[in-house]
Amino acid sequence: MTHPAVRAEGTTTDTEPASVWGADGRPMVTVVIIMFNDIANVGTAIRSALDQTLKGTEVIVVDDCSTDGSFEYVSEMAKSEPRLRAFQTPKNSGGPGAPRNIGMDNASAPYLTFLDSDDILERHATYNLLTAAERSDADIVMAKTRRREIAKKKFRGWHHRLYREEQHFDTIEDNPELCIDTIAVAKLYRLAFLRDNGIRFREELHYEDLIFTAEVFAKADGIRVIPEFVYQWNLYPIKVRKSITNQRDDIKNLQHRKVALAEVLRVADRSVVPLLHDRLQLKILRHDARLYLNDIAAGQVPNLAPELLAELRPLIESIPIEIYQDVPRDDRLLIAAALSGDVDLVTRMAKIAAGTWDLYGDWEPGGVNSLWEPATFADYPVGSRERMLATFDSAQVTSIPWYSFKFFTKVDSVSIDGSNRVRISGEIPDSFGRLDQPDLEARMLIRERWGFQREWTAPVAWERTVDGIVTWSTDFAFPSDLDFAVRPKISIRMEVSNGIASTLLPLRVKKGFSGSKAKTQTRGLIQSLANVRYQPYATEIGTLAFRIARIGKQRRRLRAGLKSLLQSGHSRLRERYIPLEAFEVASQAPQIMASASTRIDDRLVVVESHMGTSQFDSPHVLAEEIRRQRPDLDVVVSAASNQRWAAGRDDVVIRNTVDYYRTLARAKYIIDNQSLPDGYVKRPGQIYVQTWHGIPIKTMGFDEPNFAFSSRDEVSALERKVGYWDFLSIPSDYFRDTFVPAFKYPNGQLPVGSPRNDILVNDSEGIAAAKRRLDLDPTRTAVLYAPTFRQRGQASIELDLTELVEELGDEYQVLLRPHYLNRISIPPHLRGDVVDVSNVGDTAQVLLASEILVSDYSSIIFDYLSLDRPVILYAYDLDDYVNSARGTYFDLREHRPGPLVTSQEELVDAIRAVGDDADAQRRHRFRDDFAGREPGDSAAKTIATVWGDK
Repeated sequence: MTHPAVRAEGTTTDTEPASVWGADGRPMVTVVIIMFNDIANVGTAIRSALDQTLKGTEVIVVDDCSTDGSFEYVSEMAKSEPRLRAFQTPKNSGGPGAPRNIGMDNASAPYLTFLDSDDILERHATYNLLTAAERSDADIVMAKTRRREIAKKKFRGWHHRLYREEQHFDTIEDNPELCIDTIAVAKLYRLAFLRDNGIRFREELHYEDLIFTAEVFAKADGIRVIPEFVYQWNLYPIKVRKSITNQRDDIKNLQHRKVALAEVLRVADRSVVPLLHDRLQLKILRHDARLYLNDIAAGQVPNLAPELLAELRPLIESIPIEIYQDVPRDDRLLIAAALSGDVDLVTRMAKIAAGTWDLYGDWEPGGVNSLWEPATFADYPVGSRERMLATFDSAQVTSIPWYSFKFFTKVDSVSIDGSNRVRISGEIPDSFGRLDQPDLEARMLIRERWGFQREWTAPVAWERTVDGIVTWSTDFAFPSDLDFAVRPKISIRMEVSNGIASTLLPLRVKKGFSGSKAKTQTRGLIQSLANVRYQPYATEIGTLAFRIARIGKQRRRLRAGLKSLLQSGHSRLRERYIPLEAFEVASQAPQIMASASTRIDDRLVVVESHMGTSQFDSPHVLAEEIRRQRPDLDVVVSAASNQRWAAGRDDVVIRNTVDYYRTLARAKYIIDNQSLPDGYVKRPGQIYVQTWHGIPIKTMGFDEPNFAFSSRDEVSALERKVGYWDFLSIPSDYFRDTFVPAFKYPNGQLPVGSPRNDILVNDSEGIAAAKRRLDLDPTRTAVLYAPTFRQRGQASIELDLTELVEELGDEYQVLLRPHYLNRISIPPHLRGDVVDVSNVGDTAQVLLASEILVSDYSSIIFDYLSLDRPVILYAYDLDDYVNSARGTYFDLREHRPGPLVTSQEELVDAIRAVGDDADAQRRHRFRDDFAGREPGDSAAKTIATVWGDK
């Protein structure tokens, strides 16, 4: 349907000077902006389009009969801007379809894109989109959208996984997953393609974007995907701005969506684009229906919930059974709950399907045919859709280790007595027995969210009931020495640990929970005058925390006047808990050490591992040995800020604080495995034991080629640090021949071996016991993948985990352990087959439980050789690594402990071929040449050497 648009008076003519546009004298890209009563935002949107780095950008604004002066405002802008034109619909259309069609009808550029009046284009948007279109001759170019929550001032992604790299697809059938990005914006369209195919927005329907993009995908000849951001989608609070599609509290909204979805499936004809059609049907289950189920779960439509479920039922039933095969387990159970009409079950399953917590509730064991909530689904016929969806493979849940499981930790009540003792009680549904493990203990971590960020601990008492519920309670004194001038919020979480692995559980509450009005009592005259009282509350994500109770205006003024008096002992606390700024360390730390007591404490030992981020590795092994052999010595542990393992310990000093440098100044002995901060200056009489943290493959120290270009100050700094070391652990002869000269190390060498590997040599319990400690499947071969560090942040593991699990089958369980500076993300449905062992602090425990190691250039391969188990090198970027500017000490292609593979297919074959251990001889030769033979008593010998009679 077309409408004669009203053109704004005073707007420019259709033909503009060639200097305004591209080389051919016409616009290169048209930006169509639609608006209705948005005078507050449309100017910003227009400016974002006019200020594009691609100057040949035409802007067309189409107003849908605004009543707030928007059209007049834009018309006035157009008088002085030759690239801006304004139009208006003859009457209000009630939706974006008609205004966008008018924009398309009047566009004069070969390409166009859409912009809503309350959003903005990224500055290079049209340039990046057009460049990609011209380079690929595509009918549509797709790019990233960034959503900005206006109220929270936060950004969120939008299907970012589709845009990780630039790609080209001839048709949508080459990658039907693209169709999940259904918004019409953030895309560039070839105008001739739209016109030739008669593709327009439906003006009579809501959800016109769904139909428009489906038709575009179905007919596009060439789809280009680029990884750049081009569009900022501003999300306003619903009470400020409620779009048509957000009016889901009206049953008509769902009815409109159902009509649009039927049209979507019609234009994406299965006989023409079968893969697109099937993916759109899957999207109905995983996205469209989920929107309404999530609203029900959030309690946003309490009176409408039964009617919504009844309206959703025929939509869900219209999807062919075979499509459900691609629906993840928890989503299937959610759909089953929706078909059952049980609002409470939908509420629970929506949270589970969203990944907030893992599956819990009643179930009937049956292996791959286990039945969820039999009281609800047992009465449905075996072949029914409901029964099929409620049937699941229980092994997918029971095989998730307890430290990877997301427990629903429910709070039942909170109370605060007159002496400010806090009691919290609740329960954890543990339907699959994940907490029924030996040696598990729990404690509460109570932490200041800002300020000194101290952390207190409290014991948790718990017991398991016969129906699989773990009841728990904790009792503690609310911290009395908070910074009442800053008044930080206080977080509280439960930590569960067996001393090897741990997990952190948020405490879940709803608004108005029992005890939410409880408050702490003030202490002393100043606190009373300021009325500084804390009370528990439910955060935005539904977790328990504490914050300052609200007060009136007069009390706030009084509190402001008392601010200086509310601070108590802050200088001392700052010295203990607040690290120096990075720029302060080099200048202030030496002064702190110099002004400390001149007397060195002959009994004080300071232990630091991985710059204070770990409580394991060789330094801590030596610390334990010292505690056993020399109880007369005092061991103090260095911990970086916010280390959970350091909470509640009285032997910890926070790294880089004033106290830290004072402690270093007093210490007779220092044990480290990396490097102390630049501010450390060794004092006469101190003994520094350096254990290092691995055998190198890449060149290090002065051997690094880049060091040839270093300044004299940088060279001197490294020489000074290395010169501080009095003893250096020597894991192997190869280490002595490479590392020692690479750092020009001149001092004492400790007996051969690494203290951290003593446990590997002396293990007498075997793999089965190690697997029990880590809650791994004892019937499956554990394959550990531990790649080296590449860059800080999210790690790319260069593996298709879904494909890897399918190819290896049930015989294997994959363990993932990236470098401690990296993070990984495992798809929820794979967590029983692929276990993230990052929460296992002690690497040795992971090595003991692993039957095969897959790594690349990490020093972990040298440690693992102590166990004499198979090693596979997955070196997909070997050439880049070997030929890098840094260089290596030897070529892994010539010297390797086992198979070297460069693709996932080769990796799977190598894992399967491990059984015959054909590489044992090669592995032994590599061990002898590079890793050496660990004696198993390195810690004891180190203690004897450093603290012995000599």
